[in-house]
Amino acid sequence: MSRSLTLLVICLFYLGLSLFSTRAAAKTSRIFLVVWSGCDTRCNGFADHIARQKQSIEIILRDAQGDRTKFSGFIAEAKKRPAEMVVASGEIAAVAMFGTGGETKTRPRISHIPALFMGVRYPVRAGLLKSEGVPWGNRLAVPYRMPEEDQLSAANHYRPFSKIGYIYNPAEQKSLDQLGLLRDLAKQQGWHLIEKPLPLDPLGNPAAHRLPGLIGDLASQNPQWIYQGTGTFMTANRALFIQTAVTYRLPVVAAQVRAVRNSEALIGTYGSDYHDGLRTARLAREILVSGHLPAQVPDPPLALGRVVLNISIAKQVGLYPPLLMLKHAEVIRDEK
Repeated sequence: MSRSLTLLVICLFYLGLSLFSTRAAAKTSRIFLVVWSGCDTRCNGFADHIARQKQSIEIILRDAQGDRTKFSGFIAEAKKRPAEMVVASGEIAAVAMFGTGGETKTRPRISHIPALFMGVRYPVRAGLLKSEGVPWGNRLAVPYRMPEEDQLSAANHYRPFSKIGYIYNPAEQKSLDQLGLLRDLAKQQGWHLIEKPLPLDPLGNPAAHRLPGLIGDLASQNPQWIYQGTGTFMTANRALFIQTAVTYRLPVVAAQVRAVRNSEALIGTYGSDYHDGLRTARLAREILVSGHLPAQVPDPPLALGRVVLNISIAKQVGLYPPLLMLKHAEVIRDEK
């Protein structure tokens, strides 16, 4: 064989090898993203992150549109395609796609490929996991970060605390639910919750005129922060609540970020659902690359970019924020 012909054969061989490698590298991975009723904020965060990576990952969105009967079809489709991963957003979708520990194994479910779910507050209670943050078989939860956790974490970054004051409405379930959550967080994190129930009138309604006295009682116990919670009554009387706290130079961490933007509360947070979607997408990519589930998923850190601070209120209570928070937070500089 002539030298030129030999070189031609070698070139063709390496060209063919290169084309084969390119095709192999370009193999598209399919992720089934299953939602209960519309692509919500978490779903959008997940899709946005995958799109920005410009990798060969195809998201196949399947929306049950509030109809539980559709999930069996999604399971069959994910197995037939096949998909390399199934991600469910919310507890209803996760339970329907992956099943629970107490169910019979005869019901169709995704059990042969990595199964991630996000937006499930209590995965162990739902029967989706045996232990928080630890894979179970093929499934793994991305840790749910409750809004109250972000709000109190931001407050602790600003001013470390050992005591938080909280006034709740015993006539409103949302307020009682939040009380239970704060009690759990206090126990887990090792701080003291100072609780004050709103007195009720003979008709069972809380009286707004009793708020200033309750806040004064809280102030006498020297909490580092007072938490302004959710609920119809607290929202309607937010201005009175926070203005009274400020007169006692008590900084307020708000459940609703608009209280910070309206020059009432000192600090708040927003937008955790979208970031949950981003974190889930990053984890999904890591699993597709490594081919296995991680041994454990760490709890998410506080994203300082989701913190909102009001400098006017900081001046009134005499408590300026750390420089790192000022650098990364949204800062309201209203000088009312």
